[in-house]
Amino acid sequence: MRKFPNDTKEEWITLNRDGVDKELKKYEGMFDDEPLKDAFEKVLTEFIFLSESMNGVNEWKQDFVRYLLYAIDVAENQTKKRDAKEAFHAGRLSVMKEILEWF
Repeated sequence: MRKFPNDTKEEWITLNRDGVDKELKKYEGMFDDEPLKDAFEKVLTEFIFLSESMNGVNEWKQDFVRYLLYAIDVAENQTKKRDAKEAFHAGRLSVMKEILEWF
């Protein structure tokens, strides 16, 4: 499972400069005033970054839930085996179910 998204704004913008510039181009010529144009570009860049960050968080959350569901299934199957440590697997299941309820 991939790590939780934790890019800083500056890192993300550097990595996605082409996409940000493409989006900013859509608004080219909209502002004559340079300070207003700069402020708009900063706000739009921040919006794009936050929007993409939230998409990354949502994808991570879905992947994490799938992982937990798989882990629960494995633990449930282990509890059915004779040589399995039932208390250990039951504890794992309990913790994973609490995490899923939190989501």
